Amino acid sequence: MAARIARVKGKLRWIRSEFVKKVSEAFIKGLLDDLLQQNVISTDEKDTVMEEHKSRVDRARCLIDMVIRKGESASTASKR
Repeated sequence: MAARIARVKGKLRWIRSEFVKKVSEAFIKGLLDDLLQQNVISTDEKDTVMEEHKSRVDRARCLIDMVIRKGESASTASKR
């Protein structure tokens, strides 16, 4: 289990720069809604991404870093 979590986190770290460069604002909002609906993140966490980070790039960084920190449940949910 720990090895699987490490692999998922490693993959997310590996794709982080491409995700930040290419993800759209609409995708960020949709992913936040999905993670909130699945109880992976809280409303406060969603609001933090949207309100404290004004640029799309900063929102993307915050979101992927949050998913990496949350571990497997967030990483799996974000792939759906």
